[in-house]
Amino acid sequence: MAEVVPTGEENVCAICLEGWTRSGRHRICSLPCGHVFGFCCVEEWVSRRKVCPTCKGAVRSKGQIRLLFGTAAKLTVLDRGRVDVLEEALEKERKMKQEAQREAAEWRLRYRALRDEMDRREVEQQQLDEQRVRTAKRARPGSCGGVIDYGGVIGQCGPVLLEGTVIGAENVVTDLEVVSTDRGVSVEVISEDPFRIAPQEAPKWKTKFVVSSVGCNSVDIDRNGWYVFGSRKHLPSGQFEVFRCSSLSDTVCDGIVTLPYKGQIQDIRCHPEGDRKMLLLASQDGSLSIHKTDYLSLALTYRISGPALSCSWITGCENLVACGSGNAKVFLFDIRVFDRELFSFQGDSRGGPVHTVLWDQKKSLLAGVTPKSIFTRRLDLSGNNASMTTEPVRSFSLASQCQAAWMSDATAGGVWLSLRELPGLGSALQLHRDLESLDEASCSPLTGHVSSAHRSRSSSARMKDHHLVMAASVDPTGIFCWRLDWSLDSRRVWTTTEFPSGHSARVTDIRCHPESGTAATVSENRIEVLQYG
Repeated sequence: MAEVVPTGEENVCAICLEGWTRSGRHRICSLPCGHVFGFCCVEEWVSRRKVCPTCKGAVRSKGQIRLLFGTAAKLTVLDRGRVDVLEEALEKERKMKQEAQREAAEWRLRYRALRDEMDRREVEQQQLDEQRVRTAKRARPGSCGGVIDYGGVIGQCGPVLLEGTVIGAENVVTDLEVVSTDRGVSVEVISEDPFRIAPQEAPKWKTKFVVSSVGCNSVDIDRNGWYVFGSRKHLPSGQFEVFRCSSLSDTVCDGIVTLPYKGQIQDIRCHPEGDRKMLLLASQDGSLSIHKTDYLSLALTYRISGPALSCSWITGCENLVACGSGNAKVFLFDIRVFDRELFSFQGDSRGGPVHTVLWDQKKSLLAGVTPKSIFTRRLDLSGNNASMTTEPVRSFSLASQCQAAWMSDATAGGVWLSLRELPGLGSALQLHRDLESLDEASCSPLTGHVSSAHRSRSSSARMKDHHLVMAASVDPTGIFCWRLDWSLDSRRVWTTTEFPSGHSARVTDIRCHPESGTAATVSENRIEVLQYG
């Protein structure tokens, strides 16, 4: 006789309401849906109705009935209703996920298409801007139909800024000198034909447009000469923001993009390579930031101890940037490391804040320049990551107040310039042989007291051994530009002129782009964009 399993609410056959057995005709069995019955009861049921007595699930034949083995008393009947609901919800979620993935793929394709179209339009705009510059130079007043090479910039024959050759003329203009006067400029032409250029045709700097920029302290022009970058204070919030405007038009073309900084932006540096399209900013709130120049979107931010007053790209090392602080300290950062600086080194705190960071690529020397001193540290760039050598920090005191400094190109072998304020004599350009010995080779006095100056690099082959130093003078008020070689022997005044707008405010920063003849000055809460000619 078959042993009857102890009955309970969960251990009875749902058809006859009797307990299951471990053997015999009423032994325990199950249907595909999982419900459990006695074999004889469910066999007869399936032969008549082809459905499960509990859930009405389809049962095609008696062959789908499965006998269960083991201890029947340990079996528990579970309700599949909740499982079915969960399976339906899972299937619905799976379909929604597939639909979302399909839509995301479509949006990615649309984004790529729009980005490609935007890049193509940007290239077209750059080409049109270049064509506009060339056309504007050809259309200058006083043109005589010839073509002049302005140190790499081709334009119509007219007022000559640098040494140039007139194509198709009988005589060649070999040199010229622009001499400043009380109210303007005069031109002395050293040539076989001294009458080809009249003195009254000498061009001057002209104001293209003025941008209001309360609290602006620095400005820069990108390597291609297309855009001017500046900062100003957002009066409602009291924070500072960065903006970009076109140097080729007479209005701010791109609008203001708010990038809030708690402190005043002290230094703005475009990447020296035009195709990198990056902007480096040092702010008084202790932040060093890298932005993309296309949309001024923030790419990376570092924090230093003390205010960040100056910054510099490390040429030849595309991953490195440097920053000078107000406590006579220089920081070096690797943009591949997001959370900290690589290292820092300290100068003499009595020398004042670091207003300029210099980099000697040939000798791997990093230097911080303060008003009263300069201190250097050698880097080891042999491995994948930069590191400091075992050499100690070297510091030199300056005999006179230093306002600005510039490093030569890599081919000049470590020569650098400093703008000095000589007691009782005014401003002067001081040439130094290298950063290690502070050898002062020669000195070139400038006109009056200079408030700000900038050394411009030229990509022209004719200017590879020279540089242009553009400066703003306080007394007398005006703008002048010097063309010098690295020995300071072949000095030529490029131009001297009063400020186009006639104002006499102190210029805190000045930038010049020699190829396009564009300059930008910062003074009295405004940025003034100038054009030569």
